Amino acid sequence: MDARFAWKPAYETGDERVDRQHQELLVLGGLLSEAVECGLGEEVVDEAVQALLDYVDYHFRDEERYMRSIACDLFQAHCREHRHLAAELSALAEDRDLGFSRFEHELLKWLETRLIPHMTNDDMQAFGLKPRPGCGG
Repeated sequence: MDARFAWKPAYETGDERVDRQHQELLVLGGLLSEAVECGLGEEVVDEAVQALLDYVDYHFRDEERYMRSIACDLFQAHCREHRHLAAELSALAEDRDLGFSRFEHELLKWLETRLIPHMTNDDMQAFGLKPRPGCGG
């Protein structure tokens, strides 16, 4: 597993379901990274990207249902951020004009600089926790 996408106890939100889903997102990120780094080809990477797209969609919808159920003060802003992140990921997945190696690089960068910080900062704040130092990705 790619160490960039390893689960760390400091990532825990305190909600088991959210944490399990965050762990799964990191597993998918790690599998995608391994597919890219091992040169498994476009078809395998495409399958990994589709799995990530599907799981991001599932996770965001489920997390939003949970946030609504606990009357999260940051619900609306968090939903907007989810839409923005999902649109970024979809645009990356569709933009093959970058060339395959550039596409791979941009996708992994998105995971590291957008998704992980969202989980470790935005989600922490939404659940009333302080982001922990060094958890931004």
